[in-house]
Amino acid sequence: MVNFLILHTPHPTPQTPHLRSLLKTYPYQLLPTPYSLLPTPYSLFPVPYSLFPLLMKSQIRDLKQLYETEYDQWLTETVKLLKNRQLEELDYDNLIEELEALGRSERNAVKSLLLQIIIHLMLFQFWEAEKVRNANHWAGEIITFRVQLEDKLTTNLRNYLADELPKIYQNALLIVQKKTQLKSLPEQCPYSLGELLDKDWFPN
Repeated sequence: MVNFLILHTPHPTPQTPHLRSLLKTYPYQLLPTPYSLLPTPYSLFPVPYSLFPLLMKSQIRDLKQLYETEYDQWLTETVKLLKNRQLEELDYDNLIEELEALGRSERNAVKSLLLQIIIHLMLFQFWEAEKVRNANHWAGEIITFRVQLEDKLTTNLRNYLADELPKIYQNALLIVQKKTQLKSLPEQCPYSLGELLDKDWFPN
């Protein structure tokens, strides 16, 4: 019994009827190929299954090239491969790099928002000389940052912020000290993570 690997495209070709007849006779596997990498007009043809490893290597090389030249197309093809569970065809090196970069970006974004919440809470609570003039502005900024953070927050990111809270507070403390010249600010964070995230909570 002969196995065939079918290289297929979205459009029928003169070979299509013959292939349909062939597929009724022989077992096969499908190899979807990024259409941008195929010549025009597209063709549909059987490939001996013995060539499968070589075609996989070529497919991965093509995806790597696509990553460098057509990122949006690379992303589209990668999503298709994942949805179809065609894991052997993935460009793992670039996919891992993208996932790591995404994770760093998300962590940096939520950390930056929490930093802004703490800074403005400290200004709201401790900078008495400017409170009458700026309290409403600071309160509005605090709520805005909390809403933005709520949209981004996941369980893992919340746990990350809980671990990073002491370090984030120390950075906020340096900024507020420089801005206000206040000397009696708390050395340790006076707010719990729950209080910082609660849109309705403000210090007395």
